[in-house]
Formats: sequence, C-alpha cells, structure tokens
Amino acid sequence: MSDIVFDRMMFDHLEQQAARSDEVAYLRTQVQLLTDEVERLLLTARERAAIREAIAGNEQDASLFGDKKAKVDAKALRGLLERHHVRRSEN
Repeated sequence: MSDIVFDRMMFDHLEQQAARSDEVAYLRTQVQLLTDEVERLLLTARERAAIREAIAGNEQDASLFGDKKAKVDAKALRGLLERHHVRRSEN
C-alpha cells in the first residue's frame, strides 16, 4: 500500500514539474517577444533621432548657404517623421 501512495506522490510531483516546465517555456517565449519589441522600438527611436539630426543639418545649410536642395530635403524628412508618427498612432 505504501508503494502505491509513494508512486502516486512521485507521479504528482513529476506532473507538477512538467507543468512548471511548460510555464517556464511560455514565459521565456513571452520575454523574447517583449525583448524583440523593445529592440524594435529603440531602433525606431534611434532612427527618428537620426532623421531629426538630418533635418536640423539641412535647415542649417538652407539658412546659412541658401541651399534650396537642403530645404527640400528637410521638408521631405519632416514629412517622413510625420508619416511615421501617424502610422504608429494607428497601430
């Protein structure tokens, strides 16, 4: 009788460990998904910062040197930022 009780306890213990393993695997997957999303958002933030720098540089060139192409480039980059912001708002 005690062997049956011991076997049952062992089975229950192994079943709990398996359930924990499944939970750990699920949580690892969730952590990886969140990590990927954070990396994507950071990259996006870096890209926006680079675009803002380019806009500032182009505006400076346009005002200092009367560079019409730089003015057009700054306007195009500003439009890119605005479209990106709208797209992110829709998501």
